[in-house]
Amino acid sequence: FLALALLLDALKSRLIFEQQAARTDPLTGIANRRDFLESAEQELERARRHLRPVTVAYLDLDDFKDLNDRFGHEAGDSVLVTVATTLRQATRALDAVARLGGDEFGLLLPETDGPTAEALVRRLQATLADAVQERGWAVTFSLGVATFHRAPRSVDEMINRADELMYQAKRAGKAGVRFEVVARAGGERPNLGY
Repeated sequence: FLALALLLDALKSRLIFEQQAARTDPLTGIANRRDFLESAEQELERARRHLRPVTVAYLDLDDFKDLNDRFGHEAGDSVLVTVATTLRQATRALDAVARLGGDEFGLLLPETDGPTAEALVRRLQATLADAVQERGWAVTFSLGVATFHRAPRSVDEMINRADELMYQAKRAGKAGVRFEVVARAGGERPNLGY
């Protein structure tokens, strides 16, 4: 009986470990894409129910490939860990921070309107710039930030909008941010971007 109890306890511990590993980026220790998408789905449901705004930010490291090529993947990994740690420390506990893949990160900011999102993202951008500059890394950050005053139809719509805004920032010269407030009324989506 004791052996069976120990075996079941070991299996339970292993299951918990595997469940955590399936939701965590192994390099940075923050959430992975899967966990981010699930969190976003839950947050959209909450935003619909309580009619509260939700903001999503998509962050991409500029010139990350050049850094990897010049200094090696170990330096690249250090940059990614520093970015993840900085994002996690500079956001609220209720915000979701995830590595979405490669050198791309996502932020889910519940109950965050446009002006609050802009202030937070500007502060994050400065904090990230300081963190990489003090280590001598030549990378910058392009961000796309979409605030929805009414929950969008899907997580994909929300993330795709922030991703497109991030690419607009990159095309405009990198190291920038593009913001958009989306207020859907009667199927309309006026673009209040800036």
